[in-house]
Amino acid sequence: MNGVDAQVYIEAFDSPFLDTGCTDDDDVDNDSEAMECTTERLVIRDKVGRLLFSATRDAVLVGARQLTVEGEGGAVFSGSVQTSHVNAPIGSSLLLESLTRSLEVTAPQGIALESRAGTITAKCLHDFTLQSTAGVIKFDTPNIFVQGLPTSNVQTDDKGLDDHAVYQLCVCSSGRLFLARPKGVCAANSPTCK
Repeated sequence: MNGVDAQVYIEAFDSPFLDTGCTDDDDVDNDSEAMECTTERLVIRDKVGRLLFSATRDAVLVGARQLTVEGEGGAVFSGSVQTSHVNAPIGSSLLLESLTRSLEVTAPQGIALESRAGTITAKCLHDFTLQSTAGVIKFDTPNIFVQGLPTSNVQTDDKGLDDHAVYQLCVCSSGRLFLARPKGVCAANSPTCK
């Protein structure tokens, strides 16, 4: 059957089999559990001819304006993913997660993290490293809070130490920060600076 602007309806009681007639390797098979298509390339277009989906052994191309995965488990990729835009639906959070290995985001011209109406939180079990190999690390904010710094317990001869909430911020030769009493000296013992 063929014709312009004609629809083809295929109805069968059980397992219809379609043969494209092009080659011996192209066919469509359907049963009660699945529909299988055997071909070198599968292409799906919309009514005006725009590509929606194309699949070959080497690549799968989705040409739709937006690809949505609605499964509760999300999308799982065994290889690399390249895209210019990843976003979550309105009202939902976006989660990028690697359950057993590392997660790496790289870009040659820069990476921007922005929260327009909330906070950004970074947590880790071990060391958290900020490194700039050819530039500087800038904190552009009127307030910086650093909690949990050790306080030096080195005794001094200054008897005028008082219990103010303002401390001196000191730096060990290793780069580790510690606090000293307001009227004391920036000196610390080995456990503080190790």
